[in-house]
Amino acid sequence: MKRISILLLCLGLFSSLNAQKVLGYFPDYDQDDGENLIKYENMTDLAYAFIAPESGGRFGTAYFTPTKFASVRDKAHAAGVNVHISVGGAGAPTTKLAAAVANNSYRAVLIDEIVDFISGNHKWNDTPIKGVDIDWEFPTTTIAKNNHENFLKELKVAIETQEAIDGNDYYLSCV
Repeated sequence: MKRISILLLCLGLFSSLNAQKVLGYFPDYDQDDGENLIKYENMTDLAYAFIAPESGGRFGTAYFTPTKFASVRDKAHAAGVNVHISVGGAGAPTTKLAAAVANNSYRAVLIDEIVDFISGNHKWNDTPIKGVDIDWEFPTTTIAKNNHENFLKELKVAIETQEAIDGNDYYLSCV
């Protein structure tokens, strides 16, 4: 039953009864001028991919370029497109995500990093954005699945707490 609940949670987060959403992903590793090729007019939402936690659960720059993010964020906002970040990704970023959420202290730090980032209170983002997408490919063991579920539950509570503080609505989705 837990898996079904999480799946329904994940599937329902980008849906709306009143409006169609079109989500695109922009990979940080794209070519240098890639942000100039984005067709903002074709989407309602853009997920900037990927940010991966480093040691201790803090965001790192191994897979993320803060200046490129700021440029894409600003262009998307100017076009009326909601911006999200995608945390994790395939390969090493997912391994780093799995390691961070397996440790209670690191998981708490990572959750703080995410909430600070989306609310515009992070050193790499001073503007609130629409939300976060968790891209964990794929928790396969029972322990990893439990860590994933606990992480999503705790992150959801932290996001709801931030929403109550600043009055913004933030999305949480997962792949």
